[in-house]
Amino acid sequence: MFNPKNWALQKKGLIQFGDLLAAYYLFRKNKHNTANAFAFEIDFESKLYKLWCQINDEIYQPYRSIAFVIYTTVAREIFAVDFKDRVVHHLITNKLNPLFDNLSMTATPGTMAKELT
Repeated sequence: MFNPKNWALQKKGLIQFGDLLAAYYLFRKNKHNTANAFAFEIDFESKLYKLWCQINDEIYQPYRSIAFVIYTTVAREIFAVDFKDRVVHHLITNKLNPLFDNLSMTATPGTMAKELT
């Protein structure tokens, strides 16, 4: 499915393939020794390309999460999402963080209070 000669010729979408690739490498940095990471890394280029197409065609849907409970000092319920969904989470975070950073730099302490009144 992944063809490096024609991936740049795909329709221009909201998300660039390089942005998704950067999110993948950022997430992979801390999770490269997990079983899900190993499974995703087998032919990861075509998996990322398929994910990129799904996002830009607006048909992407998250996979179901795995839920489990760990008992330390208190019981905690953990929801572990699929590897590709975590890549999408990083993609969204990479896109939104600059917007919030710009907002926090331009807003003075009273700006938000003035807008609310």
